[in-house]
Amino acid sequence: MLRTPIGGCDFDLAPWAYNEEPRDDPKLSNFQKLDPRDEIKVQQIERLKSVSDLENLKIMALAWSSPTWMKTNGMWSGIGLLKTEYYQAWADYHLRFIELMDAKNMPIWAISTGNEPLNGIAFFFFVHFMSLGWIPRNQMNRTRPGVLNYLDGLAVHWYWDEMFAPNLVDLTVAQLPGKIVLNTESSIGDKPWQTHGPELGSWERGEQYARDILHNLQHSYNGWIDWNIVLDEQGGPNYVKNYVDAAVIVNATNRAEIYKQPIFYGMGHFSKFLPEGSVRIEARMLSVAVEVVAFKRPDQRIAVVLLNR
Repeated sequence: MLRTPIGGCDFDLAPWAYNEEPRDDPKLSNFQKLDPRDEIKVQQIERLKSVSDLENLKIMALAWSSPTWMKTNGMWSGIGLLKTEYYQAWADYHLRFIELMDAKNMPIWAISTGNEPLNGIAFFFFVHFMSLGWIPRNQMNRTRPGVLNYLDGLAVHWYWDEMFAPNLVDLTVAQLPGKIVLNTESSIGDKPWQTHGPELGSWERGEQYARDILHNLQHSYNGWIDWNIVLDEQGGPNYVKNYVDAAVIVNATNRAEIYKQPIFYGMGHFSKFLPEGSVRIEARMLSVAVEVVAFKRPDQRIAVVLLNR
């Protein structure tokens, strides 16, 4: 699985969106082809599929922000919601991206409704990158009967998992049976009390990743996506210096070295042994020091992942 922005995000050299000009253009007349930055991304994904021998790559796409002219505050960040007159244009914006990617033989498997909608409502004090705010009533559009029938699943980020137990997601799934749940973003180093950027060789961070994945899989999650899997020595590039750690650090100075972090190996204990289609089975812990999750794989073999903390 792979998650990619529609337009820009904080891990970019500058904020951007499709059809920034002309303004007030609901027909999206200037959104007829992929941006050169996305053309490069398509080439990179083709290379990734080739070296990984991947026939089926599930691509999730989402936008951090609409063009500023669609927003109530006319800015990339801050308290800014989508203007109601542009709801249809925003839907068309997503459809246009899907069509253009499909034409490049890059079908989009899933669209989530936006990155962290509270960033454009309440968290703007410490989130200075591009965002688009939504409140539940507007995002769900409750006036349309059966709107939940159009929802295949839930995209959840990990950033407060140390404070909120994963059984909160169990409660959500109980109210929305049959919906898949994916962790779609995880980075460490974002909190004020953490090192902002890489800590080379940090087993503590590797363990935090392993613990989170294991706990999520013990509950209602169907998959887990990292963000970002590769960054430079600073933990970027990031146009607002929102630097974090990553599974692989690139030496961007000499461009000849990469450093595989404990995070990388921690994730590998799951990604190597739990292929798509694996089904979780019961596994009981006999010691509080060792945690466990087990799966029956499509090849009928049993995979057990143990975490000794």
